[in-house]
Order: sequence, then structure tokens, then C-alpha cells
Amino acid sequence: MKISKALKLKNSIVKEMSVLRKQVEISNSYETRNPPKYNSSEKLTILTSKTRELAEHKAKIARANRDIYKEMFLIAELKGLMASLENISTREGVELTPSYRGEPIQTTYKATLDQKDIDTLKNDLTKEIETLQDQIDEYNATHSIE
Repeated sequence: MKISKALKLKNSIVKEMSVLRKQVEISNSYETRNPPKYNSSEKLTILTSKTRELAEHKAKIARANRDIYKEMFLIAELKGLMASLENISTREGVELTPSYRGEPIQTTYKATLDQKDIDTLKNDLTKEIETLQDQIDEYNATHSIE
């Protein structure tokens, strides 16, 4: 099975487990006059089996992806860097701040990186992330899990 198909199957198992979890939660304790629609014991047994299946499936995907770990980790780190760029102040110019003495305090700000620099870097990082993601998608479409 190709990795791309295996990833879709993994997501399907995760969704199925979510439904099973909810069924167990809502069916376990009930009024005796109103029996539940699901047998929580049976659903929990299935959920436990699906949990083991998911872990095995994730391990197979991880083994198959070992050759592209670098790209996967790099994407994660670049996304983190992009998020941190949002917090960089690009404030420049003179600002007046009220003071208790009556005279406003004048503060002059200078930014090493202006907003254009930040935007250019974000665009460059976005392009790099897209290229890496294309490489990963190609790998996943052409490589199989064991």
C-alpha cells in the first residue's frame, strides 16, 4: 500500500475511534427505563482493538517515512519560524507617551527589519515549505509501507 493511501486509512481509523469513544461515553451509564442504543462493553472492546491497529499502522508509516524525516522535521521548524515572525515588532518613528509631569515623553523607534523584510522572508519560507511538501507528497505517492 502506498504511503498516501496508508495516511488516508490512518485518518479513517482515527475518525472511527472518535465515534466509538463517543458511543462508549454516552452509553455506559443509563436509566434502567431507557436502555442505551450501544453496548458500551462491546464498543470499548472494538475501540481497544482499533487503538492497537492504529498504533501498528502508524509504526508502519513511520518506518516507511524514515527517508524523508529531514524534510518533515524541516517543514515543522519552518512553520514555527514563520509563526514567530508574527511577533517581531516593526515599529518605527516617533511616539509620544503621556507622563505624570505633564510633558509627553518622546520615544524614537528604529526597526532593524521592516515589515517588507518580514513579508519577504515569510514569502520565501512559504515557497520552501511548499517545495518540501511537494517532495513529501511525491514520496508518499511512490513509496509503500511494509
